[in-house]
Amino acid sequence: MVKSTLNFNRELGMTLGITVFGIVQSHVFASELVSFFGNGNGSEHGGGWICAIPAWS
Repeated sequence: MVKSTLNFNRELGMTLGITVFGIVQSHVFASELVSFFGNGNGSEHGGGWICAIPAWS
């Protein structure tokens, strides 16, 4: 009984830890993308988001 409770708590802790780590990493990654590329409207850092489709003139 003690062994199964210990394993359950260990697995629950790992799951919560991985979840929190993933949330933190995604927020850091998103903020780094915004700071590098700008907010997407082309007003910051001279261009905004990179677009793979050329504009037709």
